[in-house]
Amino acid sequence: MNSVDHQELARLQALTESNLLDTPSSPVLNTLLKIAKETFSVNIAAVSLIDKERQWFKAKVGINICETAREISFCDHTIKQDIAMIVEDTKLSEVFIDNPLVTDYPHIRFYSGIPIRSSTGHKLGAFCLIHNEPKIFSKEDVALQAKFARLVEIELDNLSHTHNVNSPTAEQVNKAVFRAQHVFLDTDNEKLTFNILLNDLLELSESDFGYIGEVKYSADESSERQYLEMKSVCEITSNDEINVPYNNADKNALNLRDIEDLLGFSFTSGENLIINDFSAVADTKAPALKDIMVTSYCAIPIRSKNTIIGQIGLANRKKGYSKAFINTIEAITYTVGVLIERSKLLQEKQNYTRRLYNAAHIDETSGLPNRRSLSDYLDTIVSGSNGPSTFSICFLDLDGFKLINDTYGHHDGDKLLSIIGEKLEQVTRKEDFVARISGDEFVVVLHHASVEIYQRILEAINTPFQLERGIVKVSASMGIAKYPDDGSDMDQLLRYADQAMYIAKHKGKNQAVHFNVNLYREEQRKSEAMTEVAQALINNEIKPYFQPKFSVTSKQILGFEILSRWAHKEKGILSPAFFLPSIQETHVQVAFDEFIFTLVPDLLDNLHKLDAQFTLNINVSPEYFNSEDFLSRIEKIACEHPNKVSYLILEIVESTALGDLDSAVERLHYCKKLGYRISLDDFGTSFSSLTYFRSLPADEVKIDRTFIADILTDPQDVAITKAIINMAAAFCRNVVAEGVESEEQLALLKEMGCQTAQGYLVAKPMPFDEIENFLTQQQEI
Repeated sequence: MNSVDHQELARLQALTESNLLDTPSSPVLNTLLKIAKETFSVNIAAVSLIDKERQWFKAKVGINICETAREISFCDHTIKQDIAMIVEDTKLSEVFIDNPLVTDYPHIRFYSGIPIRSSTGHKLGAFCLIHNEPKIFSKEDVALQAKFARLVEIELDNLSHTHNVNSPTAEQVNKAVFRAQHVFLDTDNEKLTFNILLNDLLELSESDFGYIGEVKYSADESSERQYLEMKSVCEITSNDEINVPYNNADKNALNLRDIEDLLGFSFTSGENLIINDFSAVADTKAPALKDIMVTSYCAIPIRSKNTIIGQIGLANRKKGYSKAFINTIEAITYTVGVLIERSKLLQEKQNYTRRLYNAAHIDETSGLPNRRSLSDYLDTIVSGSNGPSTFSICFLDLDGFKLINDTYGHHDGDKLLSIIGEKLEQVTRKEDFVARISGDEFVVVLHHASVEIYQRILEAINTPFQLERGIVKVSASMGIAKYPDDGSDMDQLLRYADQAMYIAKHKGKNQAVHFNVNLYREEQRKSEAMTEVAQALINNEIKPYFQPKFSVTSKQILGFEILSRWAHKEKGILSPAFFLPSIQETHVQVAFDEFIFTLVPDLLDNLHKLDAQFTLNINVSPEYFNSEDFLSRIEKIACEHPNKVSYLILEIVESTALGDLDSAVERLHYCKKLGYRISLDDFGTSFSSLTYFRSLPADEVKIDRTFIADILTDPQDVAITKAIINMAAAFCRNVVAEGVESEEQLALLKEMGCQTAQGYLVAKPMPFDEIENFLTQQQEI
């Protein structure tokens, strides 16, 4: 007999002496296999014992055969080596490609087995994982499987010594303690640890039902109340008579919040509870136990120092329970206490880690992921193999949020942000990503974008919201950039979406705009031009020019309008058409108007040195008109130059009032109260209506040059001009015709009843140092 045969005989002898063959599985093995199957995402997990002619499954999940011939067993190959045997794809293995277990049920494509040994060191079989698809197994996976294999060995050794034994021994108790500590220290898996402990308790005590709970505290209206939070509960008992009624029972009844009944006795009193005859117990004392047909029961309080921190409950031991029995499992009850304390420390650590994570990754106001989370998410889906092949980044900025924040306060503003965050999550899919990145800006990453979902997002925001101080309504401007069509760099895509969002705002808000290169370049050009204008203000390159207003009947000069020019260092004198469009609806426009208004008092003083009756028209953009800077500036001028204010005429365009007519009217009345006069510029080019004309407190109406240019040939322009003049006369308002360039135009305007004109017929805009010479020439004419 050679050494190999001798080793095999010794192995088979050890297997026979283990008393494991052809015996039932155990709850511990079943639990281990279920957890292993889920942990490794495989179809089958099994404990295989290799007999002389067969492979027999001591425990198994996912497979419905009990044994196979040894000659086709994968595990027979496993026990012939000392390390894990891994076959990642059986179709690529010359050894196994034609194996019946590969070609037929259970169609093995992946196999990983680790030998399991007896306490004497003999290989009894293998702990194996099987899957019906190829699978890559890492070193970490093998190491974790080896830990499961050690737990299997411990359980098999325990089963080998406990068959036909009726009461727990010190050795069995110590093994249970060791097993629980081993799992907890190796994996930090709290659920698995307590499940294994409970299964050991059930086996050692021969109980049908049990639980392990931790004492918790919940605050009610008057004080803190104790309750028991289950760490492990036996959900399916080993007694068939109890199995059905227990599973049909109300699980909430086992929550152990009602501490007045017998279930709460031990952890509230600190005493053991033993009941071996439930017939003498009133139904109201333990209704949950009565519901699941408990016949005997013991509860053991768990202590940490002098504090009760948990409770063990066991039920339906045929021999009943006693103090002596409780003493035999004292080591386990002590271990439960240690594990509960460790669990608390672990939970505190996890809570602390979660708080740190939330502080870094979650927006506190909305509860949504923040900018950092968004960046991490985008990096993950782009670099991951399972990420989407295409997606859209939607950059949203709320329209009108600042006004709500200023009007209703930050509390309501934050509430609105939170509600909108919830709305965005409701109208998007689970696989989509919603983040709030700053202020009133949100980003939505859509995996399956469409025009409909874009519209649904905008509609979800553009709806009334109930806040504490009233009902508000906002809208959103959305910019969209697509991956990979618009680029593959995430920071760049976010910038593109941001740029598209600003274009959506400029187009009128409450709409979505897709990024494209042409739009981006145009926006970039505007941005550069805006920066140049801002620098020109700093360098004092913006110069006031003056165009005279004159009497239609006598051509007498009545006043001037300030028209800006840019004294560019390289390009010379530039007209407003070159630079004003690039700063419209921006903060630079406000700064531009503020700059001009700072010059107004001195400019008017200089004009009055030439003629004390001259008026001065100053253009006011909608941006400046609606700003606080405007009110502060006109108040300052009125305070410091009270005798000059009546000579200043504020020109506003009709569109200034379109957003909020009531607010515009209120602000204009305030200007008039300070002494200013009001001119309605470019009348007829916007949303002209009798309501606007009647409501706006204008002293003067300026007919836009587009109606004057063709007034000699276009009957419609004649009709419009005549209508404006007649309407102004009816409301006692002066009319100024802009863009008058010929004597014929002037004569027709005079015939229509227009009083004042402005245009190249008399003079082009000029710098101040040319005005005196111009006035002298006019007097000579």
